[in-house]
Amino acid sequence: MSLPELFRHQGLFVGCLAIRRAASGMRDISVHTQAFDYATLNRCPALGEDLRCSIHDKGKPAVCAVVPFDADVPDGLQHAVLLSRNRSENYIGANCIVAGESADHDVVVRDGRLVDSGYIDALARRREAVRIDRHYWGDALLRLLRSELSASASIPAAGYFTLPLVPVLQFVAGVSQSCRVRCLAYIDSQIALIDRMLVAALQRKTSQDRDTTRELRSFNNAYALLRRQLERGVDNRSIVDQEYARNFEAYLELDAGTVAT
Repeated sequence: MSLPELFRHQGLFVGCLAIRRAASGMRDISVHTQAFDYATLNRCPALGEDLRCSIHDKGKPAVCAVVPFDADVPDGLQHAVLLSRNRSENYIGANCIVAGESADHDVVVRDGRLVDSGYIDALARRREAVRIDRHYWGDALLRLLRSELSASASIPAAGYFTLPLVPVLQFVAGVSQSCRVRCLAYIDSQIALIDRMLVAALQRKTSQDRDTTRELRSFNNAYALLRRQLERGVDNRSIVDQEYARNFEAYLELDAGTVAT
């Protein structure tokens, strides 16, 4: 999920910063935002009791619209993504992916080429969201963290590790006073959401939840510390370029108000 999407649904998804290292090279590192949850739940927090998406018409994340495709894969290889989904026992909904043509299915790939205009548009929107995140904070944050991340042995070769959004929020809060206020509101919402999740986890009493519970508690501790810093103005800097600040605020949808589903 992009940063604006996490802000938009701040009361529904726990946001985190994911640090990845490409399997092909130790120096190839990327940072991006995503949602974080208990793996044992095996369901999206936005899934309603009727098994329908509760935010479908409320700014559903772009990454959801590309399912079952993968925006990180070129369009010319999306047929391979479908094949891998179809063969996976763990991929929910894989039984709807079939080869050939059928009256009960829509053709999305023909002769190895993606032909469904809806999916083509969804993939483009997701890639644009990733590009904009990188433009506004991703590249700058990566430059700040690169030396530390490059020396870290904790990043798996073909996986990632997660952190609370603190480095991102510190950067965003320094753009303008409006961004700082918005970050404080986000922090408050995240602390409340995590508290509810921790209570639910204690009630489930599942041993597999322990590592996630420990990580979520560390998230809340980090957010409480950052909140005190931002209230005192620590790490808050003034951006001279007012046009940049206005564009950044529009990117965060500050002109649209706060949505806390």
